Amino acid sequence: MTARLIQLSDAAFLMLRKAIGNLDTEVALPVRADGMLAAAELVEAEYATVSDADGRIELRATPARL
Repeated sequence: MTARLIQLSDAAFLMLRKAIGNLDTEVALPVRADGMLAAAELVEAEYATVSDADGRIELRATPARL
């Protein structure tokens, strides 16, 4: 399997940093409307997952696969 080169927007990179900060906790990062595109970038790159929590979209970083 070859690695893909992924270019994240600044907004996606900042969102990923926040999500990684919550990786060891049960707290997910709420995604507002203005963060949808950045969240979609992270999901497409398999850096994060999203879920529906009580009508809100939440983002969690995906742990690295070693």
